[in-house]
Amino acid sequence: YATIAKTLKGKADVTVKADILNWLGTNHVASQVENVVAQMDVSEEEVALSAIKAAGKIGGESALSALIAQLGGTHSDAAEKALLAFNGKVDAGILKALEGEKKVLLPAMRIASARSMEEGAEKVFGLLVSSDAEISGAAYQALAGVVEPAHFNQLSALLEKGQQVPAIQKAMKSALLPLSKADQLANIQFCMGKSSNVSLYYPVLAQVGTSEAI
Repeated sequence: YATIAKTLKGKADVTVKADILNWLGTNHVASQVENVVAQMDVSEEEVALSAIKAAGKIGGESALSALIAQLGGTHSDAAEKALLAFNGKVDAGILKALEGEKKVLLPAMRIASARSMEEGAEKVFGLLVSSDAEISGAAYQALAGVVEPAHFNQLSALLEKGQQVPAIQKAMKSALLPLSKADQLANIQFCMGKSSNVSLYYPVLAQVGTSEAI
């Protein structure tokens, strides 16, 4: 691995370098992760993209930090895909990215949601009130992936405001999924009992699917 990785530092053909990076990634060669990471910022796009993809397959702290640093940059989309399929946990890096600037924040929220990062829930809830409509909108869309049963009443309070209703209903469905059917129904009925517009809860109620819910 080390011998072949040396080719990355030379003037080898772009396609050759890309092939080597793909090979190192496919074989999860952790010993060469630094050499892989070093290729992320080269001018040859094929090489840089191959390095990003390989880093995601290899995993580890170095790869995670390097991929997080790519968010919001020229190859942000590729880095986001690599982080979605990352070999290992990305929580620490993504939680930090959720405090970053907009161009990093938006992909970080999508990743947190897609990877069901409940640890990021409070940060996402906090972003719902952002003065930037794009950020707040993305936060509403990310809710469904980060919530858990304990957030149901908080979601109910948001639902009653009548804004971003489909996104909140989706999040409520997701929050209830770990519970038994009976507990799901009990939570919904409790909130409906206090609501001035019970129809807001019909899609959530329908998910329960029991005769009692019907």
